Amino acid sequence: MTQRERSHRPTVISPPTSEPQGAAQAPWEYRANRWQRAVAGAPGGCTLKGHISAKGERIYHAPWSSAYGGTQIDESRGEGWFCNEAEAVAAGWRGA
Repeated sequence: MTQRERSHRPTVISPPTSEPQGAAQAPWEYRANRWQRAVAGAPGGCTLKGHISAKGERIYHAPWSSAYGGTQIDESRGEGWFCNEAEAVAAGWRGA
């Protein structure tokens, strides 16, 4: 078989060799667990993270935000935690 013939062969995708592990989690259960994990890791159960961006913007992140897990709070920079969105907005922060 020539190089050209080999490059034009269809790609064969093999089926998985094992069964999936564990049962799938319902979306509402996943969201509830995400909230519970956030409450467990937040001081005083206040789950909203108030972060100051590199541009100086005051942004809060809720547990369902895609950036929540990667956002680290540095209180020495004026960042902190909020218990609800109204509290964050009243303090001058905007949602992510």
